[in-house]
Amino acid sequence: MRRDNALRIVLGTDATCLDDVTTALTDQQQRTPSELAPLIKPATPHAYRQALSAGKARSPHRLIISDMRGFKPDRVETALRDAITRQPASGVTRCVIGLIDAGNREHLDVLSHYAEEDILVPLQRATIDGIRSWVTPTDALTAFNAPEDRRRLFSTTGGWPILLNQAAELAATRHSAPDICRTLHDALATAAGANRFLEAAALTGPALRDIVHDLSELDEPLAVD
Repeated sequence: MRRDNALRIVLGTDATCLDDVTTALTDQQQRTPSELAPLIKPATPHAYRQALSAGKARSPHRLIISDMRGFKPDRVETALRDAITRQPASGVTRCVIGLIDAGNREHLDVLSHYAEEDILVPLQRATIDGIRSWVTPTDALTAFNAPEDRRRLFSTTGGWPILLNQAAELAATRHSAPDICRTLHDALATAAGANRFLEAAALTGPALRDIVHDLSELDEPLAVD
């Protein structure tokens, strides 16, 4: 991460494991304590504003985590504006990392004013190549070392992090790759499992629900265009 005073807006859902961002940053800080100060997670608006302009010159880079998912739109707007306008003293560097639910349309409307390419960081699904190095806080997907097993996992999960985490939990109990994929597939094939996944992916809104229903009824390949 660059040592400057920056703002990064991380867009995600439960399905892309937005909650894992803080854990990942904590792990990074613990590996490089001379470069990154312990994460700052303000609990109130006042503490947040203080954190934006605090710090000592030539100290490690400061990371301020603000989980904005429960904010009202006007508070999101204020928090993002403060992150840009409230600067620390000379010699102090910090990065504000705002966590935003990609399924919240009101929050997305606010973000239309912060569409710079280097500010928005959307969490994405893993690619088939990325699955090879996928790890969780507890274990690696060692059951999927073989290329054909990684392809099977990608076909089953679509690269969704929430499903890969579930696969990793199963792998930790020494299930075989076919068993893991079969377990995930069978869970998603139930109405309850499918609904849980759609909720996690923020795909349960009325308009999106109609689209998903239409796709489920489709019995022909989609046209290229």
